[in-house]
Amino acid sequence: MRAFMIDKGVQARAIKDTVLDWQMQNYKTITTSDDLMFFIEDMRIDPTGIAKHASTPANRVTIGGHWASQGYYGFERKGWVLLVHHSQVTVG
Repeated sequence: MRAFMIDKGVQARAIKDTVLDWQMQNYKTITTSDDLMFFIEDMRIDPTGIAKHASTPANRVTIGGHWASQGYYGFERKGWVLLVHHSQVTVG
């Protein structure tokens, strides 16, 4: 089982996970207050293309595909999507 870890103190963007909220004015910049662990099932945006259910760089016409082509992962938690650049994610 592949895990994706984000350290405490990483700056990321968060957005409420509804279709209407994916506009730039609705993104919030946050700093993680704890170490976070996600699994492939939590992934909504995948810059590597390994998650078959997630938006990938090949989906450039979608907002998720745009973020993926910029190197961002998107992980879902409690109705929010956390957008984190791949350089801030440890894959284990």
